[in-house]
Amino acid sequence: MALGTTVVLGACTPISDLDVHRYRGSGLAATTSEPRSPDNAANEAESTNGRAISARIFGNGTRTILLLGAIHGDEPGSHLLVRDIENWVRRRPEVLQGLRLVSVSPVNPDGLEQGTRRNARGVDLNRNFPSRNFKPGGGRGPSPLSEPESRFLHQLLLRHDPALVLSVHQPRHSVNWDGPAEDLARAMAERCGYRAEATVGYSTPGSLGSYQGIDRARPIITLELGRHPAPGTTFFEETQAAIEYAFAWTRSFGAAGPDRGD
Repeated sequence: MALGTTVVLGACTPISDLDVHRYRGSGLAATTSEPRSPDNAANEAESTNGRAISARIFGNGTRTILLLGAIHGDEPGSHLLVRDIENWVRRRPEVLQGLRLVSVSPVNPDGLEQGTRRNARGVDLNRNFPSRNFKPGGGRGPSPLSEPESRFLHQLLLRHDPALVLSVHQPRHSVNWDGPAEDLARAMAERCGYRAEATVGYSTPGSLGSYQGIDRARPIITLELGRHPAPGTTFFEETQAAIEYAFAWTRSFGAAGPDRGD
């Protein structure tokens, strides 16, 4: 696939308003990965148990946002929000002016299917990146990028060189940042009513934030949803203003990578 290609999938129903916990063991991971095709080989991979992982690409701008959900399989709300963001950019393609969105969710389809944080080999994918602080063992894997899921994300980072990584998690109800993204994190937190935090309060060797934000000095935001959206709303409605700001920030102020437009 040419990097300027816009991939548009069929319309689907917004799902953030559904009870995220009902999906554990329900087959959600199997039904939400897109079919593989030879043309998309560079943007597709397989999980440890052979489930498809797809990078869905929207827009053809020169600055890329890498959007990630369900790195941890016991955080299904992150997957639901990512899919609602995809639906939103389909309905409102103008929000991608000057941008390319590379969206991957679920990153950990095996864990999402089983409702477990780690992948099928018992590795926490968010501790398996080649950061300087990586430590083997302890659920982090025997070596950096030992898992097919983390290798795929690493390849996407190198291929697309995103101006912003937006990684969605649960359940801290916060906006965390690594790299040069403090102002962005605080502005997003203000817009969605979450708290902004520079640290989660414990060490995270091998994390994506350590690798992309600290070692590579690139902006990365970890958007931590709560366990459930606010009553009468959805995760997307709860965070839409923050997400819109992140898109505008990337367009206007984000680190500009090489021109990848057609």
